[in-house]
Amino acid sequence: PSEFMAPLARFWFDVYTRLTSEQILVHDKTNLDIHYTILDFSPLKKASLTRFGASTVKQALIQEKVDEIKNVLKLLSRGENNTKLSLSVLRILKDSSTPPPEDETERKKYFLKKVENLRTQTGQRDIIEKGIENYAPLEDYLQTLVKKFNQPIELLAIPFLESSFNEDAHSKVGARGVWQFMPLIASFFMPKRGNLVDYRLNPVISSVAAQHLLAENYRILKRWDLAVTAYNSGTKHLLKARREVNAITLDDVLRDYNHPHLGFASKNFYPGQVTTSWFY
Repeated sequence: PSEFMAPLARFWFDVYTRLTSEQILVHDKTNLDIHYTILDFSPLKKASLTRFGASTVKQALIQEKVDEIKNVLKLLSRGENNTKLSLSVLRILKDSSTPPPEDETERKKYFLKKVENLRTQTGQRDIIEKGIENYAPLEDYLQTLVKKFNQPIELLAIPFLESSFNEDAHSKVGARGVWQFMPLIASFFMPKRGNLVDYRLNPVISSVAAQHLLAENYRILKRWDLAVTAYNSGTKHLLKARREVNAITLDDVLRDYNHPHLGFASKNFYPGQVTTSWFY
């Protein structure tokens, strides 16, 4: 990856290889090298709790830790660092590539911005392992398909991000299948779905549709880093971003374009795809 992409790739490599879905990383969403803590919930597996009960406990403990770190950052914005946790957080930030400024006013803004930037990320190692298992029966077909389209084999990392090759995957917003097609986009690239058949759930048909969509993104945007990101955020948003900041590469867009349409997931889709492509 480029110098700009390297921290993002490191972050996702850790998420995909070190942390399981029982572990939660509390981190800064703009500087992905800033990791505040890792919460390990694997002991909950041994507790006599229902799935709902375990999930409720987990979410409560995550929120408690997030609130605790937010409060520490607010204390640091006022120059208060007299607790063990505040000193630990301050040390993490001082050792990062974006340490606190010396100017008092800017320092206050810095810590308050860190409050806004606090984010949690669930580990993915076991999910990626399951994805590799799901991918195995489709490997020959998918690799042959991508070669027929004369497209990069690394595009097959996208279903790892979208669904871990789970044919029955569905999202809260209505995306379904291995490639997580939304209904409208699916209607452009595959047969019409009915009450009994939804071709998004067919990995053979949806994979052909995905290659057509990615080929179209590439024809419009002329670069694979932008075409892959457009798979997540849409081509019109990438075209607008490139035009507004006079961007050529995705690095330019991510560095200079600031818009809600290009949120954390969209900004990290391509780095995640690049990182995941190392696993097969």
